[in-house]
Amino acid sequence: MDKRLDFTLSLESRLIYDRIVKVAVGDLLTYEEIATKIVHKPFAGVRSALASARRRALREQGMVFGVIRGEAIQRLSDTETVHRAANHQQKIRRAVRRGLQELVPVQYEQLSERDKSTYNARFSIYGALDVMTSTPGIKRVEAGVVQAQRNLDISETLRLFGVGE
Repeated sequence: MDKRLDFTLSLESRLIYDRIVKVAVGDLLTYEEIATKIVHKPFAGVRSALASARRRALREQGMVFGVIRGEAIQRLSDTETVHRAANHQQKIRRAVRRGLQELVPVQYEQLSERDKSTYNARFSIYGALDVMTSTPGIKRVEAGVVQAQRNLDISETLRLFGVGE
């Protein structure tokens, strides 16, 4: 028996979802339209409903939307979606850097053995991610992909960084 929860969209999310799945590639859906014509509420009160509707459109329809800050969402083309991935890579790199910065001042000698192991594991992972998400790291993977003419599996990607040789 499947024990996953059945997530049901709120009324606002359902109304927004029903509208955004009709948005053509390149077209906009303004926040004003969402507020005045779809949910009949101030937009500030339905931001989370829009986020839920966008996640469902991605999951069920493969539709990706970008944001025009303060104005609208826009349905992205496949090319725009590929370029948007660079934004995610930059966010990941910033998060990794913050994680490293928080670990640096830790008084390692005062940690329990279990916490030392956790610290070392996190520091090692963050360090690897920092290298892999750097501009030279991304270029190294891009060069490997160009040579292979396909997606690389994890072991092939790690070999580009000298791991597993």
